[in-house]
Amino acid sequence: MERHPQATVRRVLDDAEGYPAFMPYVKECRVLSRHGDASVCYQRIAPPVIGERDYTLKVRCEVQRQPDGAAAYLRRWDLANDLGPPPVPGVAPGGPVY
Repeated sequence: MERHPQATVRRVLDDAEGYPAFMPYVKECRVLSRHGDASVCYQRIAPPVIGERDYTLKVRCEVQRQPDGAAAYLRRWDLANDLGPPPVPGVAPGGPVY
């Protein structure tokens, strides 16, 4: 397994607008707002089995410092469709899967 510096991994995760370039089935990703270590992102995906879906996520980042000085980066994604754009014709709204 190839290892990368934590700062590199964090830069990739923070570049939501770049997701369509390297994430399979991601057609669009826009950051709608940023507030400190939290952001609201709209994503539209098109997986072949279920068709196009879109959803808005509230993404929160946290850094926990370990006693040895290492950092643990935590990221939490919560569904927040109420903070996103209006529905797109022909695209099913994403939601929780139970």
